Amino acid sequence: MHEPWLVRRLPGLLDQAGFEPVRMRSYGYVETRDARYTPTIVDRGADALVAAGRTGEATAAALKAEARQRIAEGRFFGHVATPAWSPGCPTDVTGSEQGFPLVD
Repeated sequence: MHEPWLVRRLPGLLDQAGFEPVRMRSYGYVETRDARYTPTIVDRGADALVAAGRTGEATAAALKAEARQRIAEGRFFGHVATPAWSPGCPTDVTGSEQGFPLVD
């Protein structure tokens, strides 16, 4: 993820852009005992930490192994939250301040 705080910042960003938030929802994807997808997130995260120099290969391998061990023991909990935001129309419908006209 390029902007880990985007979801937390989104309401303010939409306000600054002139949108009036209508509703925010979150949809979750959960895996526990038969986890197949979320362990790959652990793998990619561990690999990214190594690539960024934030941890070593041994720690990354340990993170991956721990995820597999938890799956085998029925203790794994993988969760991905996906936000959905339904903004209203911009208060300035011309969009001139943003540099793009929405109406002629």
